Parts: sequence; C-alpha cells; structure tokens
Amino acid sequence: MITFQDPSSLSMDKIIDFHHDIFFFLIVVSVLVCWFLIVIFVLSRPAYDWSPRSLLSSISHRIDIEIIWTLIPIAVLMLISVPSFGLLYYGEASKKPDLIIKVIGNQWWWKYEYLTISQKFQLQLESKIWLDNGILLLESWPKFYLPVFSYIKLLITSIDVLHSWTVPAIGVKIDACPGRINEVGFRVYRTGFFFGQCSEICGVYHGFMPITVNVVEAYEFFQILLCLLIVRN
Repeated sequence: MITFQDPSSLSMDKIIDFHHDIFFFLIVVSVLVCWFLIVIFVLSRPAYDWSPRSLLSSISHRIDIEIIWTLIPIAVLMLISVPSFGLLYYGEASKKPDLIIKVIGNQWWWKYEYLTISQKFQLQLESKIWLDNGILLLESWPKFYLPVFSYIKLLITSIDVLHSWTVPAIGVKIDACPGRINEVGFRVYRTGFFFGQCSEICGVYHGFMPITVNVVEAYEFFQILLCLLIVRN
C-alpha cells in the first residue's frame, strides 16, 4: 500500500491529519536544507577555489549561527508536538464504552470474549485463518463482529508470546502482551469488512494470523450474536 486505507473511524481520520501536518513540516525543512546547500556549495563558491573549506572556515565559529540552527529545530519540534499530543490524548480519552470485548492472542489465532452483552451468557469466539476464500491470508473465521456508531473498548492480552492486534482502516495497533492487559477505544462510523494482521513476529506461522472485522448495524449485530449463542449452547 502506497497510501492509507480508507478510514472508518475518527481515530484513523486524526492519524491521517497528523501525517499531513508532519509532511508539511518535512517539505518545508527539506526545501530549506536544499536551498542552503545550493547557496553554499554552488552559488557562493569562488571560481578559483573548488573546495568548500574556505567558505565554511568563515562561519565555523559563529556563535549567532550556532544559536540559530539550534533554536530553529527546537521550534519545529515544538510545532510538531502540538498535533502529536492532541492525537495522543484523543486515543487515551476515557469514555463510557457501549461494548467491552477481551481480545486474547494465541499462536496463531485470536480469541474474542464479549463481556457486556448479557449477564447470563458470555460469548467466546476463536477466530482462525480461513483459506477457502478469495482474499489470500487476510480473512478469518468466525469474523469479529462490531456494531457501527458504538464506542468499543478492547482489552487485549496474550497467553503465550507477544502479538499485536492491528487493523489499519480503524486506526488501531496495540500490542498483546503476556501477563498484561492493554486497552484501546474507538468508534467505527461505517459498515463493511476491515482486514488486519498480527504486526509482531510471534513465531513460524506469524503470517497466518489475520483479523477480519465485520461492522454491521446495531440490530444486525445483536441478531448475529444471538444466533452464535444459540449455536454454541
């Protein structure tokens, strides 16, 4: 992928905006650096002296220049930190979730536990790679179902080695660490299928640990989960 996937959550929208902000600073700094190099080594070079040593010797001990090229990078980094901290605090925002799901990484599949569906039933899905389809190594079965426009909180851990639950279109990439629970929250604003993979090398079958998220309408979500509960019980 050369560009970003089509975003499906506000988190991914903000990540893309942050990328564009950083790219703006990157272009400005690159243009300035290239301009200084051209001025010093091409336009200002004496015809009789082809080495830059004579040019740089006059500015190698200039205190004012030392201060300038120290303060300018500091100012650029401070400007970059503004959108960076905004995105960081948005991802850590504490909201009351509509649904809490525990995600457990295994070698080499994912287990999903829906914790807040019902006090009486607890649904667990063991999602493994599904090879009988047209999307090579990117689809799993059963799929991970989520309701659209609902604030989802994921509690992510692992029972063996380090994994990473990653779905680019949703803007989520979080490590699943043995003995530790990480959490992430997001809200998906459009329905559809969104694919991801484990992004941490976790063993010989690391490349066969896909993630398939199926985001549906709320009424359809509860119908699907009710059917799965009936089948498994």
